[in-house]
Amino acid sequence: MAIKDKTVLEILDFVFDLKQTTNGGNVPDWLYASEVISSGYSVSVDSDITVVSTGLLNSSTTVRVRISGGVAGKSYYLNVSGSTNQFRTFDFTMMIKIVDKRFINAN
Repeated sequence: MAIKDKTVLEILDFVFDLKQTTNGGNVPDWLYASEVISSGYSVSVDSDITVVSTGLLNSSTTVRVRISGGVAGKSYYLNVSGSTNQFRTFDFTMMIKIVDKRFINAN
């Protein structure tokens, strides 16, 4: 399971890319060559965290979820589920860890 960091004040995009190799990543594609995510996908999150918006990207092979809020020191589950144009279903989860501060390595 992927674990991503976010501060309380940040509003960030989290992506579920089901065709990472095709879209330039290094993880094998979950979707078949002509397969895309159907528009009826759903997004769920734990309480204290807010889904600001969602959308399909990369020719409907990636779900983008914009998140705000959370309580510092807590972790939350973000889940995306749905189906494809080839009648397969998916259900993916990532954990979002709320950190106090984010530091930049200034060289």
